[in-house]
Amino acid sequence: MKRETTNEMVNKQLLDGQMLLKKLPDAQLFKKINELKKQIYSLNKQAPIIFVNIDLLNRKSIELFQLAKDNQLSVVFVNEESMLEQQVKKPTPSSIHLHLETGIQIIPFDDIIRLRANSNYTAFYTIHHTRPIITSKPLKFYVNQFNPSQFIRPHRSHLINKKFIKAYCNENGHHLILKNRESIEISRRKLKETLKQITSYI
Repeated sequence: MKRETTNEMVNKQLLDGQMLLKKLPDAQLFKKINELKKQIYSLNKQAPIIFVNIDLLNRKSIELFQLAKDNQLSVVFVNEESMLEQQVKKPTPSSIHLHLETGIQIIPFDDIIRLRANSNYTAFYTIHHTRPIITSKPLKFYVNQFNPSQFIRPHRSHLINKKFIKAYCNENGHHLILKNRESIEISRRKLKETLKQITSYI
């Protein structure tokens, strides 16, 4: 009798799991998933792995089993939280590269006080420059390059580094007061979100 290879046994387990899960009521899915997980681990610890979200299985998306079977992959069952932990974390950039007429200038995010939109141009205000650095790109070009946990946009014309915010003022409108004493308007549409974001900074 021909002895099954490891991959053949894994594929058989995946196919068996596919058929069983189609027939099981939701209440029994989690138990069967754990049993199948242990069987696959014991058979093929060194094989490539595909991470399968338990939440998807609970919705009976069994196509994932077929995908693993077709590609000779083993399976690890995880929930949504651990799926996020398994994703490869890209290093967070610490600076931005500004393409200017005179060349490329690299500015650390921590040195940027704020950005201000001026039509199709953007002004960068930093701690090391007495005058703003002007670029020929609109503010919306830069917004997604900044970490939203560090920078907020209280107005469509402004993007501000939270660490330079000193206070919030609601006299004669709504404004953020920066540590350099500048006052930045908060739009009505952005007021609630802005106040929520700056709570731990002022």
